[in-house]
Parts: sequence; C-alpha cells; structure tokens
Amino acid sequence: MTEGVISRTGITATSVTELEANKKSDTVYFTFGRFQPPTIGHEKLINEVIAHSKGERIITIIEKGVKKQIPSPIGDYYIVPSGTQTEPGRQPSTKLTKKTLTFDPLKNAENPEFKSPMNHKFKFELMTKMFPHVNFIKVGSGITGTIPGVIGALKSVYDKIFIVLGSDRAEDESMKKLIERCGVKGDETKTIKIIPVMRDTQSNSLSVKAMSGTKIRTIALSLNPGRPDIKNVKKIQKSLASSNKLNDKNVKNTINNIRAGVGYNEIQWGYFPIGNNDGNTEQVNTEIPNNTDEPECENVENSKACKKRKAENNIYCPLPKKNPESTESGGSKRKATKKDTTFINRLLKKLNL
Repeated sequence: MTEGVISRTGITATSVTELEANKKSDTVYFTFGRFQPPTIGHEKLINEVIAHSKGERIITIIEKGVKKQIPSPIGDYYIVPSGTQTEPGRQPSTKLTKKTLTFDPLKNAENPEFKSPMNHKFKFELMTKMFPHVNFIKVGSGITGTIPGVIGALKSVYDKIFIVLGSDRAEDESMKKLIERCGVKGDETKTIKIIPVMRDTQSNSLSVKAMSGTKIRTIALSLNPGRPDIKNVKKIQKSLASSNKLNDKNVKNTINNIRAGVGYNEIQWGYFPIGNNDGNTEQVNTEIPNNTDEPECENVENSKACKKRKAENNIYCPLPKKNPESTESGGSKRKATKKDTTFINRLLKKLNL
C-alpha cells in the first residue's frame, strides 16, 4: 500500500447556513456516535445511512393506524461524530484522577470516564480519510455536539428527519424519549423517526455485527508499550473502518491516541511494520531508523544487516535477541547457518583448499 493524498469529495457542514446551502431534499438521514474509534461496525452503519438516502432500503410507516412497508424516501444524509472527549492522560478533570484506573484494560475501556479518550480533531480527520466520499457534520460552535443540538439544526432545514442507530441504542427507552423531546409539537409537517440497524451485543467476536469500540479500546490498552504483540495490533487494524485506506502511521497513532486519552503510556513504535489489511505485508515505509544506541546482535540473523534485508523484502523482523552463553567456553554459541557454510566454502575455494 502506498500513502497518498486522498481527495475529499464529501460535504463537511459546520453550520445551519452550510446545511441550507447543500440541501437537495426535504428529507435527511443521519447517524450520531462517539466513534471511539471508528470500526467496521460503524462502517456498516454509515453504509446503511447512505443506502437509505438513495432509496435502497425498506422502512415501515404507520398510516391511519395501519403499518406499511415502503422504500425509504430519497434524501440528503450526514454522519455526525460527537464532540465528546475525555482526556485524563493529558487534561485531567477535577472529578477524575489516575486513581480511577485499574489493572484491567476491559474495566478501563468500559469506564464511562474513559469511553471517549480520542482527541476529537484527530478522530474527525481520521474519519474523513476513512470516508473521503461521505458527508459529515462537524460539531462545534456552529452546531452543538449533542443529539438535540444536531436535530435542532436539521429541523431548521429539513421537514423529515430519520436517525439511523444500532438496534441496541434504537430500542433504548431513554434514547426514544430523548428523540421524542426533540420533535416539533403541533407541526405535523416535521417528523423525526428512528431506523434501527441490527447489532449483536452478546457475542465477544470481532465480526461486523458484534463489533464495538469498547473491544478495540480494550485491545489497545492491553498492549505492552515496550513490545506490543503484532497479532493484537493486526486485530485492531482489521477492526478499524476502511482500514485499506489507512497506513501504518494512522493505525499506530489511533492506538496511541486511545492510550494517551485513558492515561496509559504511549507505545514507542520504532521499527514496527504492521502490513496492510489483506493479509500481505506490503509496507508504507520500510526505512530502518538510524538508532546509534541499538546494540549489535550476536546472532547474524538478527543483525542490522539482516533487519535491513528483511525490511527490503517487507518481512517483520523481531527485536534483537542475544544467544545464551556457553557454560563450557564462556563465549556465545550458535548453530552454523546456511550462510556460514556458503561463506566457508567460498573461502576454501579462494585458498584452493
């Protein structure tokens, strides 16, 4: 995979004025979430929003007391990442200290105080790279970053509003009451309806239906900052939305953004190629850092020359390992390799032996 500039074709609205300027219909679909981080589950939700806006889905309506199934009305759409952000690692709140952290990454990931650790600016830029063709609302001073704030802005522009949510959130009574309070009483021309998208909240798998940001945050927090497990890093990479558009640096920065926001030490990656998401090991950057403090490895297979060769062939090279010392000779001891045999044979040939 090669890193390049991905052109942005989607709309980014930051105010009601911009919503009005880009309006093409009286109907709008949107989804709202923390996206901490954006996962393949969120990607499915975003695709559902777009499909509804194109009239490619069926919705159920009640007309004169009778339920009817009709194609979803064609309309505009927006994806709204919330501005919620907790950064105890960098900006501790008065109510939050590092004492609330535990040794259990899952408990820390589920803790309400740590559920939104990612920096909002970083997250939004990441999502626009993941989905360059998608329309976003960027919350801030122009549009408040809450569901009532977003619905309030959309109500001033659109007549029919559909909010697409995961089935667990769509069926939550507090969510239903919140949406109901956002309605316009006495004005039948304005409607707000919820469209659920099925989710599996019982499974522990990393499938699309069962995916959650909590699972990814848990894996990110469980990584050893000194020597992260490549298998778990790959799990995170494969679980991120549109990961084929991300390079190693994007994935690593996402992991560290999560860790820093919770108060964990960031990972000093050094030379740690992840590879792309189709099972290959094509790298964005194969340059070996010039670290003069790095010790030479006694094993030729882990030497700097070997690491450079492996980098050129896009193969992950482990950290240098020293061979155990021999108790008999007091020196290092290793088995002869094919490379050693070849070298000796060449030497003997030159000496005509």
